[in-house]
Amino acid sequence: LVKCILLPCGLEQTSVMGGEGASGDAFGRTPMTEDELADITKKTFKMVAVIQTDIFKAKSTIYGLKVQMEKVDDTNNRTIFDSKTAKMLQDVDKRCEDVLSQLGTLMLRLIKSACIVGWSSSEHGRPMLEFVLSLWDRYSSALVELVVPVMRHRGTVLRASEREGTVPQAYTSKVIRDSLWELVRAKLSILNSLGEDFKNMVLGPVSSGGPSQVVRLLTLEAYRRHLEPKIGTDNVFPDQEGEDMYVQFVAALVNLAQDTIKGASLEVLKKKAEDHRSNVTSISRKVRKIIIATEDLAPETKVEYLAKAYDSFESSWYEFETRQNELENNISGTEVEEVSLLLKKSGVLAKQWIVLLCSRQCNESLVKSFSMPSCLLSWLNSISGVEMPKIMPSNRNVKHQCEGDGGERRVSSILAALLYRWLEDRCSEWHAELTRDELLLSMDMEEPTAVARDGGNNKNGKKKKSKRKAGNKAKSSKDDKNDSQAQEISSDAADKISVAHQDGASIEPLGKNYQDFESSQDEKKDDQVEVVQNDADAESIKLA
Repeated sequence: LVKCILLPCGLEQTSVMGGEGASGDAFGRTPMTEDELADITKKTFKMVAVIQTDIFKAKSTIYGLKVQMEKVDDTNNRTIFDSKTAKMLQDVDKRCEDVLSQLGTLMLRLIKSACIVGWSSSEHGRPMLEFVLSLWDRYSSALVELVVPVMRHRGTVLRASEREGTVPQAYTSKVIRDSLWELVRAKLSILNSLGEDFKNMVLGPVSSGGPSQVVRLLTLEAYRRHLEPKIGTDNVFPDQEGEDMYVQFVAALVNLAQDTIKGASLEVLKKKAEDHRSNVTSISRKVRKIIIATEDLAPETKVEYLAKAYDSFESSWYEFETRQNELENNISGTEVEEVSLLLKKSGVLAKQWIVLLCSRQCNESLVKSFSMPSCLLSWLNSISGVEMPKIMPSNRNVKHQCEGDGGERRVSSILAALLYRWLEDRCSEWHAELTRDELLLSMDMEEPTAVARDGGNNKNGKKKKSKRKAGNKAKSSKDDKNDSQAQEISSDAADKISVAHQDGASIEPLGKNYQDFESSQDEKKDDQVEVVQNDADAESIKLA
Protein backbone atom coordinates (compact mmCIF):
# COMPACT_ATOMS: atom_id res chain seq x y z
CA LEU A 1 0.00 0.00 0.00
CA VAL A 2 2.72 2.49 0.91
CA LYS A 3 4.98 1.69 -2.03
CA CYS A 4 2.39 1.34 -4.78
CA ILE A 5 -0.49 3.55 -3.66
CA LEU A 6 0.21 6.12 -0.98
CA LEU A 7 3.51 7.55 -2.16
CA PRO A 8 2.90 7.86 -5.92
CA CYS A 9 -0.80 8.74 -5.74
CA GLY A 10 -1.46 10.40 -2.43
CA LEU A 11 -4.86 10.52 -0.75
CA GLU A 12 -6.22 13.68 -2.35
CA GLN A 13 -9.84 12.99 -3.22
CA THR A 14 -10.24 15.54 -6.03
CA SER A 15 -11.44 13.38 -8.90
CA VAL A 16 -13.57 10.26 -8.70
CA MET A 17 -14.49 9.98 -12.36
CA GLY A 18 -12.59 10.46 -15.57
CA GLY A 19 -8.88 9.61 -15.75
CA GLU A 20 -9.62 6.08 -16.80
CA GLY A 21 -6.98 3.47 -17.44
CA ALA A 22 -6.91 -0.03 -18.77
CA SER A 23 -9.39 -1.31 -16.24
CA GLY A 24 -12.00 1.41 -16.72
CA ASP A 25 -12.97 4.51 -14.80
CA ALA A 26 -13.73 4.90 -11.12
CA PHE A 27 -17.48 4.74 -11.70
CA GLY A 28 -17.28 1.09 -12.72
CA ARG A 29 -17.29 1.65 -16.46
CA THR A 30 -14.95 0.28 -19.05
CA PRO A 31 -12.87 2.81 -21.01
CA MET A 32 -14.96 4.79 -23.46
CA THR A 33 -15.10 3.48 -26.96
CA GLU A 34 -14.32 5.61 -29.98
CA ASP A 35 -18.03 5.73 -30.83
CA GLU A 36 -18.80 7.21 -27.41
CA LEU A 37 -16.00 9.75 -27.78
CA ALA A 38 -17.25 10.68 -31.24
CA ASP A 39 -20.77 11.13 -29.86
CA ILE A 40 -19.48 13.52 -27.16
CA THR A 41 -17.55 15.59 -29.71
CA LYS A 42 -20.57 15.79 -32.04
CA LYS A 43 -22.74 17.10 -29.22
CA THR A 44 -20.01 19.63 -28.41
CA PHE A 45 -19.88 20.74 -32.06
CA LYS A 46 -23.62 21.32 -32.14
CA MET A 47 -23.71 23.29 -28.88
CA VAL A 48 -20.71 25.43 -29.86
CA ALA A 49 -22.33 26.13 -33.23
CA VAL A 50 -25.48 27.38 -31.46
CA ILE A 51 -23.45 29.70 -29.22
CA GLN A 52 -21.50 31.00 -32.20
CA THR A 53 -24.71 31.66 -34.08
CA ASP A 54 -26.19 33.63 -31.18
CA ILE A 55 -23.09 35.79 -30.82
CA PHE A 56 -22.82 36.42 -34.55
CA LYS A 57 -26.50 37.35 -34.69
CA ALA A 58 -26.00 39.89 -31.93
CA LYS A 59 -22.87 41.24 -33.64
CA SER A 60 -24.61 41.47 -37.01
CA THR A 61 -27.53 43.27 -35.39
CA ILE A 62 -25.18 45.79 -33.83
CA TYR A 63 -23.43 46.26 -37.16
CA GLY A 64 -26.78 46.84 -38.88
CA LEU A 65 -27.66 49.44 -36.27
CA LYS A 66 -24.38 51.24 -36.85
CA VAL A 67 -25.05 51.32 -40.60
CA GLN A 68 -28.51 52.70 -39.94
CA MET A 69 -27.07 55.36 -37.66
CA GLU A 70 -24.80 56.49 -40.50
CA LYS A 71 -27.91 57.13 -42.58
CA VAL A 72 -29.40 59.07 -39.67
CA ASP A 73 -26.31 61.26 -39.55
CA ASP A 74 -26.78 62.15 -43.21
CA THR A 75 -30.45 63.13 -42.81
CA ASN A 76 -30.44 64.71 -39.33
CA ASN A 77 -30.47 68.47 -38.65
CA ARG A 78 -31.95 69.38 -42.02
CA THR A 79 -35.16 70.93 -40.73
CA ILE A 80 -36.87 71.48 -37.43
CA PHE A 81 -39.68 69.13 -38.43
CA ASP A 82 -38.10 65.77 -39.36
CA SER A 83 -40.33 62.76 -38.92
CA LYS A 84 -38.09 60.43 -40.94
CA THR A 85 -35.03 60.94 -38.75
CA ALA A 86 -37.06 60.66 -35.55
CA LYS A 87 -38.59 57.38 -36.71
CA MET A 88 -35.17 55.93 -37.61
CA LEU A 89 -33.76 56.90 -34.21
CA GLN A 90 -36.69 55.32 -32.38
CA ASP A 91 -36.30 52.14 -34.41
CA VAL A 92 -32.59 51.89 -33.59
CA ASP A 93 -33.36 52.54 -29.92
CA LYS A 94 -35.92 49.72 -29.89
CA ARG A 95 -33.51 47.28 -31.56
CA CYS A 96 -30.86 48.05 -28.91
CA GLU A 97 -33.24 46.48 -26.39
CA ASP A 98 -33.51 43.42 -28.67
CA VAL A 99 -29.70 43.04 -28.66
CA LEU A 100 -29.66 43.07 -24.86
CA SER A 101 -32.41 40.45 -24.83
CA GLN A 102 -30.42 38.24 -27.23
CA LEU A 103 -27.31 38.45 -25.08
CA GLY A 104 -29.45 37.82 -21.98
CA THR A 105 -30.79 34.61 -23.54
CA LEU A 106 -27.21 33.58 -24.37
CA MET A 107 -26.24 34.27 -20.76
CA LEU A 108 -29.04 32.02 -19.53
CA ARG A 109 -27.82 29.16 -21.76
CA LEU A 110 -24.25 29.48 -20.50
CA ILE A 111 -25.43 29.78 -16.90
CA LYS A 112 -27.27 26.47 -17.22
CA SER A 113 -24.15 24.78 -18.60
CA ALA A 114 -22.04 26.19 -15.79
CA CYS A 115 -24.51 24.95 -13.18
CA ILE A 116 -24.36 21.44 -14.68
CA VAL A 117 -20.55 21.15 -14.49
CA GLY A 118 -19.40 24.01 -12.24
CA TRP A 119 -19.18 21.77 -9.18
CA SER A 120 -17.32 18.86 -10.84
CA SER A 121 -13.76 19.58 -9.67
CA SER A 122 -11.45 22.45 -8.84
CA GLU A 123 -9.47 21.68 -11.99
CA HIS A 124 -12.31 21.83 -14.53
CA GLY A 125 -15.55 22.91 -12.85
CA ARG A 126 -14.34 25.93 -10.92
CA PRO A 127 -12.82 27.74 -13.97
CA MET A 128 -16.08 27.19 -15.86
CA LEU A 129 -18.17 28.67 -13.07
CA GLU A 130 -15.81 31.64 -12.73
CA PHE A 131 -15.96 32.14 -16.51
CA VAL A 132 -19.77 32.40 -16.52
CA LEU A 133 -19.80 34.63 -13.45
CA SER A 134 -17.34 36.96 -15.17
CA LEU A 135 -19.66 37.05 -18.21
CA TRP A 136 -22.54 38.02 -15.95
CA ASP A 137 -20.42 40.76 -14.36
CA ARG A 138 -19.68 42.14 -17.83
CA TYR A 139 -23.37 42.02 -18.78
CA SER A 140 -24.42 43.64 -15.51
CA SER A 141 -21.78 46.36 -15.82
CA ALA A 142 -23.09 47.19 -19.31
CA LEU A 143 -26.55 47.69 -17.84
CA VAL A 144 -25.10 50.04 -15.23
CA GLU A 145 -23.27 51.97 -17.96
CA LEU A 146 -26.53 52.51 -19.84
CA VAL A 147 -28.10 54.28 -16.86
CA VAL A 148 -26.16 57.54 -17.32
CA PRO A 149 -27.09 58.31 -20.97
CA VAL A 150 -30.68 57.16 -20.40
CA MET A 151 -31.11 59.43 -17.37
CA ARG A 152 -29.47 62.30 -19.23
CA HIS A 153 -31.97 62.01 -22.05
CA ARG A 154 -34.84 61.69 -19.58
CA GLY A 155 -33.71 64.88 -17.88
CA THR A 156 -33.63 66.69 -21.20
CA VAL A 157 -37.19 65.56 -21.93
CA LEU A 158 -38.38 66.70 -18.49
CA ARG A 159 -36.77 70.14 -18.83
CA ALA A 160 -38.23 70.61 -22.28
CA SER A 161 -41.64 69.57 -20.99
CA GLU A 162 -41.54 72.09 -18.17
CA ARG A 163 -40.74 74.89 -20.60
CA GLU A 164 -43.38 73.94 -23.14
CA GLY A 165 -46.01 72.65 -20.70
CA THR A 166 -46.32 69.32 -22.53
CA VAL A 167 -43.91 66.57 -23.53
CA PRO A 168 -42.56 67.50 -26.96
CA GLN A 169 -42.21 64.82 -29.62
CA ALA A 170 -38.91 64.05 -31.26
CA TYR A 171 -40.12 64.69 -34.79
CA THR A 172 -41.24 68.24 -33.86
CA SER A 173 -38.45 69.24 -31.45
CA LYS A 174 -34.86 69.50 -32.54
CA VAL A 175 -33.74 69.46 -28.89
CA ILE A 176 -35.45 66.15 -28.16
CA ARG A 177 -34.26 64.69 -31.46
CA ASP A 178 -30.63 65.66 -30.78
CA SER A 179 -30.88 64.21 -27.26
CA LEU A 180 -32.30 60.99 -28.66
CA TRP A 181 -29.52 60.88 -31.25
CA GLU A 182 -26.88 61.15 -28.48
CA LEU A 183 -28.66 58.45 -26.44
CA VAL A 184 -28.77 56.00 -29.33
CA ARG A 185 -25.11 56.56 -30.20
CA ALA A 186 -24.14 55.98 -26.52
CA LYS A 187 -26.21 52.78 -26.44
CA LEU A 188 -24.60 51.52 -29.64
CA SER A 189 -21.13 52.24 -28.27
CA ILE A 190 -21.87 50.33 -25.05
CA LEU A 191 -23.49 47.43 -26.89
CA ASN A 192 -20.68 47.23 -29.44
CA SER A 193 -18.14 47.02 -26.62
CA LEU A 194 -20.27 44.40 -24.85
CA GLY A 195 -20.57 42.33 -28.04
CA GLU A 196 -16.82 42.43 -28.64
CA ASP A 197 -16.11 41.39 -25.06
CA PHE A 198 -18.60 38.54 -25.29
CA LYS A 199 -17.06 37.36 -28.54
CA ASN A 200 -13.53 37.43 -27.11
CA MET A 201 -14.48 35.88 -23.77
CA VAL A 202 -16.71 33.17 -25.20
CA LEU A 203 -15.15 32.28 -28.55
CA GLY A 204 -11.61 33.54 -28.25
CA PRO A 205 -8.72 31.40 -26.95
CA VAL A 206 -7.44 31.85 -23.43
CA SER A 207 -4.21 33.72 -22.79
CA SER A 208 -2.17 30.51 -22.71
CA GLY A 209 -3.62 29.27 -26.01
CA GLY A 210 -5.73 26.20 -26.57
CA PRO A 211 -9.51 25.97 -26.80
CA SER A 212 -11.87 28.76 -25.84
CA GLN A 213 -13.68 28.70 -22.55
CA VAL A 214 -17.02 27.90 -24.14
CA VAL A 215 -15.53 24.83 -25.87
CA ARG A 216 -14.18 23.59 -22.54
CA LEU A 217 -17.51 24.29 -20.87
CA LEU A 218 -19.64 22.54 -23.46
CA THR A 219 -17.27 19.57 -23.77
CA LEU A 220 -17.46 19.04 -20.04
CA GLU A 221 -21.24 19.37 -20.21
CA ALA A 222 -21.41 16.76 -23.01
CA TYR A 223 -19.29 14.39 -20.92
CA ARG A 224 -21.53 14.92 -17.88
CA ARG A 225 -24.56 14.09 -20.02
CA HIS A 226 -22.77 10.95 -21.19
CA LEU A 227 -22.30 9.89 -17.58
CA GLU A 228 -25.83 10.82 -16.53
CA PRO A 229 -28.15 10.85 -19.56
CA LYS A 230 -31.07 12.25 -17.56
CA ILE A 231 -29.17 15.46 -16.87
CA GLY A 232 -29.92 18.43 -19.14
CA THR A 233 -30.38 22.17 -19.23
CA ASP A 234 -34.12 21.73 -18.71
CA ASN A 235 -33.76 20.58 -15.10
CA VAL A 236 -31.22 23.14 -13.86
CA PHE A 237 -33.99 25.10 -12.15
CA PRO A 238 -36.21 23.18 -9.73
CA ASP A 239 -39.27 23.94 -11.87
CA GLN A 240 -40.40 26.01 -14.82
CA GLU A 241 -41.64 28.71 -12.51
CA GLY A 242 -38.12 29.30 -11.26
CA GLU A 243 -36.75 29.64 -14.79
CA ASP A 244 -39.57 32.01 -15.74
CA MET A 245 -38.77 34.06 -12.67
CA TYR A 246 -35.14 34.36 -13.79
CA VAL A 247 -36.23 35.51 -17.29
CA GLN A 248 -38.55 38.12 -15.78
CA PHE A 249 -35.77 39.24 -13.46
CA VAL A 250 -33.33 39.88 -16.32
CA ALA A 251 -36.00 41.57 -18.43
CA ALA A 252 -36.84 43.90 -15.54
CA LEU A 253 -33.17 44.83 -15.16
CA VAL A 254 -32.91 45.58 -18.90
CA ASN A 255 -35.98 47.80 -18.80
CA LEU A 256 -34.74 49.67 -15.76
CA ALA A 257 -31.33 50.27 -17.31
CA GLN A 258 -32.10 51.28 -20.90
CA ASP A 259 -35.78 51.92 -21.47
CA THR A 260 -36.41 55.27 -23.13
CA ILE A 261 -39.67 56.25 -21.51
CA LYS A 262 -42.24 57.85 -23.77
CA GLY A 263 -45.37 59.65 -22.67
CA ALA A 264 -47.68 62.53 -23.34
CA SER A 265 -47.30 64.17 -19.91
CA LEU A 266 -44.83 64.51 -17.07
CA GLU A 267 -47.00 62.40 -14.78
CA VAL A 268 -46.88 59.53 -17.24
CA LEU A 269 -43.08 59.74 -17.54
CA LYS A 270 -42.58 59.81 -13.79
CA LYS A 271 -45.05 56.97 -13.20
CA LYS A 272 -43.34 54.72 -15.78
CA ALA A 273 -39.92 55.40 -14.25
CA GLU A 274 -41.26 54.56 -10.80
CA ASP A 275 -42.92 51.39 -12.13
CA HIS A 276 -39.58 50.17 -13.51
CA ARG A 277 -37.89 50.57 -10.12
CA SER A 278 -40.82 48.99 -8.28
CA ASN A 279 -40.86 46.03 -10.65
CA VAL A 280 -37.15 45.33 -10.14
CA THR A 281 -37.50 45.72 -6.36
CA SER A 282 -40.49 43.37 -6.23
CA ILE A 283 -38.87 40.65 -8.34
CA SER A 284 -35.62 41.00 -6.37
CA ARG A 285 -37.51 40.32 -3.14
CA LYS A 286 -39.06 37.19 -4.67
CA VAL A 287 -35.65 36.01 -5.83
CA ARG A 288 -34.24 36.71 -2.39
CA LYS A 289 -36.96 34.55 -0.83
CA ILE A 290 -36.17 31.73 -3.28
CA ILE A 291 -32.47 31.94 -2.41
CA ILE A 292 -33.12 31.86 1.34
CA ALA A 293 -35.55 28.94 1.01
CA THR A 294 -33.10 27.02 -1.17
CA GLU A 295 -30.27 27.63 1.26
CA ASP A 296 -32.35 26.52 4.26
CA LEU A 297 -33.82 23.38 2.70
CA ALA A 298 -30.88 22.16 0.63
CA PRO A 299 -28.10 20.20 2.35
CA GLU A 300 -24.83 21.95 2.92
CA THR A 301 -22.66 21.80 -0.17
CA LYS A 302 -19.48 19.72 0.04
CA VAL A 303 -17.73 21.85 -2.60
CA GLU A 304 -15.61 24.32 -0.70
CA TYR A 305 -15.27 27.02 -3.35
CA LEU A 306 -19.05 27.11 -3.85
CA ALA A 307 -19.58 27.77 -0.16
CA LYS A 308 -16.94 30.50 -0.17
CA ALA A 309 -18.43 32.13 -3.28
CA TYR A 310 -21.89 32.18 -1.74
CA ASP A 311 -20.63 33.71 1.50
CA SER A 312 -18.74 36.39 -0.46
CA PHE A 313 -21.82 37.31 -2.50
CA GLU A 314 -23.93 37.35 0.65
CA SER A 315 -21.60 39.89 2.23
CA SER A 316 -21.68 42.03 -0.93
CA TRP A 317 -25.47 41.94 -0.99
CA TYR A 318 -25.72 43.17 2.62
CA GLU A 319 -23.24 45.91 1.81
CA PHE A 320 -25.34 47.13 -1.13
CA GLU A 321 -28.48 46.85 1.00
CA THR A 322 -26.94 49.13 3.63
CA ARG A 323 -25.82 51.65 1.03
CA GLN A 324 -29.28 51.66 -0.57
CA ASN A 325 -30.96 52.37 2.76
CA GLU A 326 -28.55 55.23 3.42
CA LEU A 327 -29.17 56.64 -0.06
CA GLU A 328 -32.96 56.55 0.39
CA ASN A 329 -32.63 58.51 3.62
CA ASN A 330 -30.33 61.04 1.93
CA ILE A 331 -32.28 63.81 0.24
CA SER A 332 -29.36 64.76 -1.99
CA GLY A 333 -29.24 61.31 -3.62
CA THR A 334 -29.74 61.32 -7.38
CA GLU A 335 -31.84 58.99 -9.47
CA VAL A 336 -28.74 57.76 -11.31
CA GLU A 337 -27.17 56.63 -8.03
CA GLU A 338 -30.36 54.91 -6.89
CA VAL A 339 -30.86 53.00 -10.14
CA SER A 340 -27.17 52.06 -10.44
CA LEU A 341 -27.09 50.78 -6.86
CA LEU A 342 -30.29 48.77 -7.42
CA LEU A 343 -28.80 47.18 -10.56
CA LYS A 344 -25.57 46.27 -8.75
CA LYS A 345 -27.42 44.72 -5.82
CA SER A 346 -29.63 42.76 -8.19
CA GLY A 347 -26.55 41.56 -10.08
CA VAL A 348 -25.06 40.16 -6.85
CA LEU A 349 -28.38 38.49 -6.12
CA ALA A 350 -28.30 36.80 -9.53
CA LYS A 351 -24.79 35.44 -8.84
CA GLN A 352 -25.97 34.02 -5.53
CA TRP A 353 -28.76 32.28 -7.36
CA ILE A 354 -26.30 30.80 -9.88
CA VAL A 355 -24.10 29.39 -7.11
CA LEU A 356 -27.09 27.78 -5.38
CA LEU A 357 -28.27 26.22 -8.64
CA CYS A 358 -24.78 24.80 -9.10
CA SER A 359 -24.84 23.39 -5.55
CA ARG A 360 -28.22 21.83 -6.28
CA GLN A 361 -26.74 19.96 -9.24
CA CYS A 362 -23.95 18.70 -7.00
CA ASN A 363 -26.39 17.43 -4.36
CA GLU A 364 -28.65 15.67 -6.86
CA SER A 365 -25.90 14.07 -8.93
CA LEU A 366 -25.21 10.33 -8.72
CA VAL A 367 -21.47 11.00 -8.71
CA LYS A 368 -19.48 12.98 -6.20
CA SER A 369 -17.17 14.61 -8.70
CA PHE A 370 -15.84 14.00 -12.18
CA SER A 371 -13.26 15.21 -14.66
CA MET A 372 -12.66 14.62 -18.32
CA PRO A 373 -10.83 11.40 -19.30
CA SER A 374 -7.31 11.63 -20.66
CA CYS A 375 -8.25 10.85 -24.26
CA LEU A 376 -10.92 13.57 -24.32
CA LEU A 377 -8.66 16.05 -22.55
CA SER A 378 -5.80 15.50 -25.01
CA TRP A 379 -8.20 16.05 -27.92
CA LEU A 380 -9.52 19.20 -26.27
CA ASN A 381 -6.04 20.64 -25.85
CA SER A 382 -5.44 20.28 -29.59
CA ILE A 383 -8.19 22.84 -30.31
CA SER A 384 -7.38 26.50 -30.87
CA GLY A 385 -10.26 28.80 -30.01
CA VAL A 386 -13.43 27.32 -31.47
CA GLU A 387 -11.77 25.77 -34.53
CA MET A 388 -12.68 22.13 -34.16
CA PRO A 389 -10.03 19.68 -35.40
CA LYS A 390 -10.86 17.07 -37.99
CA ILE A 391 -9.20 14.32 -35.94
CA MET A 392 -11.56 12.70 -33.48
CA PRO A 393 -10.42 11.70 -29.95
CA SER A 394 -9.06 8.19 -29.55
CA ASN A 395 -7.74 5.89 -26.80
CA ARG A 396 -4.89 4.58 -28.93
CA ASN A 397 -2.12 7.10 -28.31
CA VAL A 398 -3.12 8.19 -24.83
CA LYS A 399 -0.70 7.39 -22.04
CA HIS A 400 -2.60 6.57 -18.88
CA GLN A 401 -0.73 7.58 -15.79
CA CYS A 402 -1.56 8.15 -12.18
CA GLU A 403 -2.11 11.83 -11.47
CA GLY A 404 -2.62 11.49 -7.72
CA ASP A 405 -6.40 11.69 -7.86
CA GLY A 406 -8.81 9.34 -6.10
CA GLY A 407 -6.16 7.80 -3.82
CA GLU A 408 -8.64 7.25 -1.01
CA ARG A 409 -10.89 5.26 -3.31
CA ARG A 410 -8.02 3.08 -4.54
CA VAL A 411 -6.78 2.36 -1.02
CA SER A 412 -10.28 1.39 0.11
CA SER A 413 -10.63 -0.89 -2.92
CA ILE A 414 -7.37 -2.70 -2.14
CA LEU A 415 -8.32 -3.08 1.51
CA ALA A 416 -11.66 -4.52 0.44
CA ALA A 417 -9.87 -7.01 -1.84
CA LEU A 418 -7.55 -8.06 0.99
CA LEU A 419 -10.50 -8.46 3.31
CA TYR A 420 -12.22 -10.63 0.70
CA ARG A 421 -9.16 -12.87 0.47
CA TRP A 422 -9.04 -13.21 4.24
CA LEU A 423 -12.73 -14.12 4.32
CA GLU A 424 -12.16 -16.64 1.54
CA ASP A 425 -9.45 -18.38 3.63
CA ARG A 426 -11.70 -18.37 6.68
CA CYS A 427 -14.48 -19.82 4.57
CA SER A 428 -12.25 -22.71 3.46
CA GLU A 429 -11.29 -23.41 7.07
CA TRP A 430 -14.91 -23.31 8.16
CA HIS A 431 -15.89 -25.69 5.36
CA ALA A 432 -13.17 -28.15 6.42
CA GLU A 433 -14.30 -28.01 10.04
CA LEU A 434 -17.90 -28.53 8.99
CA THR A 435 -16.97 -31.58 6.91
CA ARG A 436 -14.96 -33.05 9.80
CA ASP A 437 -17.82 -32.56 12.24
CA GLU A 438 -20.25 -34.22 9.86
CA LEU A 439 -17.89 -37.19 9.46
CA LEU A 440 -17.45 -37.60 13.21
CA LEU A 441 -21.17 -37.33 13.71
CA SER A 442 -21.83 -40.07 11.15
CA MET A 443 -19.26 -42.36 12.86
CA ASP A 444 -20.89 -41.76 16.24
CA MET A 445 -24.24 -42.79 14.78
CA GLU A 446 -22.84 -46.04 13.29
CA GLU A 447 -21.08 -47.21 16.53
CA PRO A 448 -24.25 -47.98 18.60
CA THR A 449 -25.64 -50.01 15.68
CA ALA A 450 -22.51 -52.17 15.58
CA VAL A 451 -22.69 -52.73 19.36
CA ALA A 452 -26.30 -53.80 19.15
CA ARG A 453 -25.51 -56.26 16.34
CA ASP A 454 -22.63 -57.89 18.28
CA GLY A 455 -24.94 -58.55 21.25
CA GLY A 456 -22.36 -57.63 23.88
CA ASN A 457 -19.81 -60.38 22.93
CA ASN A 458 -17.09 -58.00 21.82
CA LYS A 459 -14.29 -60.18 23.16
CA ASN A 460 -15.45 -63.35 21.44
CA GLY A 461 -16.03 -61.40 18.27
CA LYS A 462 -12.55 -59.91 18.30
CA LYS A 463 -11.02 -63.32 19.03
CA LYS A 464 -13.06 -64.92 16.28
CA LYS A 465 -12.01 -62.23 13.80
CA SER A 466 -8.31 -62.62 14.67
CA LYS A 467 -8.41 -66.41 14.30
CA ARG A 468 -10.33 -66.23 11.05
CA LYS A 469 -7.82 -63.72 9.77
CA ALA A 470 -4.99 -66.13 10.57
CA GLY A 471 -6.88 -68.95 8.84
CA ASN A 472 -7.40 -66.78 5.76
CA LYS A 473 -3.69 -66.06 5.62
CA ALA A 474 -3.00 -69.81 5.81
CA LYS A 475 -5.49 -70.51 3.05
CA SER A 476 -3.82 -67.98 0.79
CA SER A 477 -0.55 -69.93 0.82
CA LYS A 478 0.95 -70.75 -2.55
CA ASP A 479 1.36 -74.46 -1.69
CA ASP A 480 -1.52 -76.47 -3.30
CA LYS A 481 -0.82 -79.45 -1.08
CA ASN A 482 -1.48 -77.55 2.09
CA ASP A 483 -4.77 -76.25 0.67
CA SER A 484 -5.97 -79.76 -0.17
CA GLN A 485 -5.11 -81.06 3.31
CA ALA A 486 -6.99 -78.19 4.91
CA GLN A 487 -10.01 -78.95 2.77
CA GLU A 488 -9.99 -82.64 3.73
CA ILE A 489 -9.83 -81.81 7.39
CA SER A 490 -12.69 -79.37 7.05
CA SER A 491 -14.80 -81.97 5.25
CA ASP A 492 -14.13 -84.58 8.00
CA ALA A 493 -15.27 -82.07 10.59
CA ALA A 494 -18.42 -81.43 8.61
CA ASP A 495 -19.12 -85.18 8.43
CA LYS A 496 -18.80 -85.47 12.18
CA ILE A 497 -21.25 -82.65 12.67
CA SER A 498 -23.74 -84.25 10.30
CA VAL A 499 -23.40 -87.58 12.15
CA ALA A 500 -24.10 -85.80 15.36
CA HIS A 501 -27.21 -84.35 13.85
CA GLN A 502 -28.37 -87.76 12.72
CA ASP A 503 -27.86 -89.23 16.20
CA GLY A 504 -30.53 -86.79 17.51
CA ALA A 505 -28.29 -84.28 19.16
CA SER A 506 -29.66 -80.77 19.74
CA ILE A 507 -28.83 -78.89 16.58
CA GLU A 508 -30.76 -75.73 17.28
CA PRO A 509 -29.66 -74.42 20.68
CA LEU A 510 -31.20 -71.15 21.73
CA GLY A 511 -29.72 -67.99 23.25
CA LYS A 512 -26.39 -68.27 24.98
CA ASN A 513 -26.09 -72.03 24.48
CA TYR A 514 -26.26 -71.58 20.72
CA GLN A 515 -23.60 -68.86 20.81
CA ASP A 516 -21.28 -71.01 22.94
CA PHE A 517 -21.77 -73.94 20.59
CA GLU A 518 -20.97 -71.85 17.51
CA SER A 519 -17.90 -70.37 19.20
CA SER A 520 -16.56 -73.82 20.15
CA GLN A 521 -17.03 -75.08 16.60
CA ASP A 522 -15.12 -72.10 15.22
CA GLU A 523 -12.26 -72.67 17.66
CA LYS A 524 -12.02 -76.30 16.59
CA LYS A 525 -11.81 -75.29 12.96
CA ASP A 526 -9.10 -72.75 13.73
CA ASP A 527 -7.09 -75.37 15.69
CA GLN A 528 -7.31 -77.80 12.80
CA VAL A 529 -6.13 -75.10 10.40
CA GLU A 530 -3.15 -74.39 12.67
CA VAL A 531 -2.22 -78.11 12.76
CA VAL A 532 -2.33 -78.25 9.00
CA GLN A 533 -0.18 -75.18 8.83
CA ASN A 534 2.43 -76.68 11.18
CA ASP A 535 2.50 -79.92 9.16
CA ALA A 536 2.96 -77.97 5.99
CA ASP A 537 5.85 -76.02 7.49
CA ALA A 538 7.55 -79.26 8.62
CA GLU A 539 7.11 -80.83 5.20
CA SER A 540 8.63 -77.79 3.52
CA ILE A 541 11.63 -77.97 5.86
CA LYS A 542 12.23 -81.62 4.96
CA LEU A 543 12.07 -80.85 1.27
CA ALA A 544 14.58 -78.10 1.74
